Formats: sequence, structure tokens, C-alpha cells
Amino acid sequence: MRRADKRSKKDYESSVEPYLRSVGIGGYLERDAFWKRLQEKHGPIAEQVAHAISAREEGEDVDVYPLKNTTLALSIDVTAQYYNQMYKEFLSWFCREKFPEPTCLLDVGCDNGILTCFYGTLYPSAEVVGIDKCEQGIVCARELGHRLKLANVRFEVCDLQSLEGAFPERSFDLIMSTAVFHEVPEFPEDEPDSGCASITMGHEDSDCARIVAELLRLLRYGTGTMVSMERCTDGETLAWWIRVLNQAGLSVDADRSTLLGYDNMYDKRETLPVVVAVRSRHPTIRSVEDIPAFRMYQDVEANAKIGDRAE
Repeated sequence: MRRADKRSKKDYESSVEPYLRSVGIGGYLERDAFWKRLQEKHGPIAEQVAHAISAREEGEDVDVYPLKNTTLALSIDVTAQYYNQMYKEFLSWFCREKFPEPTCLLDVGCDNGILTCFYGTLYPSAEVVGIDKCEQGIVCARELGHRLKLANVRFEVCDLQSLEGAFPERSFDLIMSTAVFHEVPEFPEDEPDSGCASITMGHEDSDCARIVAELLRLLRYGTGTMVSMERCTDGETLAWWIRVLNQAGLSVDADRSTLLGYDNMYDKRETLPVVVAVRSRHPTIRSVEDIPAFRMYQDVEANAKIGDRAE
């Protein structure tokens, strides 16, 4: 029997901000001030990162991560500017949920290891593994884990597109995925012409479905849980993602799944879904109209309209 943990949800949640501060994740700077400071601190590489991020935001197929992860210090500074509120809200939610302490946890697309190392501090008795295809990111993650003296955390270079055969003798109680699957080419993007409606019913052979099926192979049968926060910015895209999970053999726990809101670096409100799914012998593939995602997003949109009218 696993020993009882007497810490309260509040105790867990109160560890989030001190941890983020300890690794260098602070608040946002005004955009121009941020890039000026980054260049002063890191030199010419900062300008290369700025150009790469700008090109990516304009829709170009640019891999920012090798540049951003040139050094751990640069990686943390960029992460702090772009993800600090998202990380804070997600980790606070995760702590409030107080999942059973896992024996083994897998963090897919771990990047520089900031979230992975938090799981390692939260679950000191667990084996925590972070994987990412970016070798520079894994170098940064290993440096961070060493800096934090986390003997229970390790990092490996592993491409989600090539998971077959990975961890042949290992099963995980908990698999975490945070803003990872939008990097897979067939994940529907939030664009008017993305064709989400047609993808919704034709996902069975997509890269995302194949990857989720491989992750399911790594998930402990009976108790294994997958937690994902993906860039599903409307109900239709979230419905597609839920159906991918269902098709792979995962049932969504609607009571634990939620929408998280946070203010981004442009002082705009973003809302992303956190989906909690468990292995199931008979996962339910619901019709699009029945998926709670639509009702959740409809409520968000209705509240936004009410706010606009009030102003």
C-alpha cells in the first residue's frame, strides 16, 4: 500500500510559484523591452531567435527550438516571456487535482525540462522521464535537472513520430502532454481554412492518432492516466482531439477535464483545454454534438460577448 500523503491541495499549489521563480520564470516584459534585454544578455543569438519566432508567427515552417535552446539561460528567458502564465495556471490546476503519486511519469515534448523537473520535485519517489526530439532542449533539461539535484528525473532524445519500440520494458502511471501535439503536422490549427470539420471524422490514420496509440502502449493498464493541454482554441478542434483519444483507446474523464484561462504576453486572454483521459476497454466515441467541449467553449464565447456589451 502506498503511504498516505498528508499534504493538502493548498500545500501542493503553493509550491508552484516558488518553483517557477527558482528556475527563472518570472513575469512578462513589454515586447520591445524583452527583446532588447535578451540581446543585451545573450548577444547575436537573441536576434536570430526573434527572427525565427516572427517567421513562425507568420505561418512559416521554422523550427525555433534548436535556437531557443542554445543555452539553458536563453531557453529559460524565452520560456518566461511566452509561457509563464500558462505554466503557472496549468501547474496550479495539476496540484489542485492531486493525482495519485505515480511510480513512473512520462513527460512528452519536455523541451527544456521546466515542467518535468516540477513533477520530479512534486513526486520525489517517482521515476520521472522527459522526452523531446530537440537535442539542444534535452541538453538544457539535463542541465536544469542537475542544477536542481533531481536524482529521480532523466531526459532522453526521442521523437514522438518514432515512438515504436521505445521503453519496451516500462509502463507509466501518468503521461503528460503540454502544448505538444500542435507541433504534429496533422493537428488542426486554429485557422479559418484548416478543414477541421472534415478532419473530425477522418482521423484514424493521422499522425496524431498513431502517436497517441503508441503512448497508450506505454500507459499502465487499469490505472494509467494521460493529461494533455493542447492548443485547441475552439470546440471543433477539441472535439477532434477527443475523438483521436477515443479512437486510440482512451476515455475522457469529463469531471476532471477543464478549460484554463490565462493572460498571454500581449495581455490577451487565452483559453486552452486540459483533457484527462484513462485507458478503457470500451472507450466511448461520442457524436460531435454530445462532446462537452462545445458546451464549454460556447459558455466562454457567451461570457466574452456579455463582457463586450458591458464595456
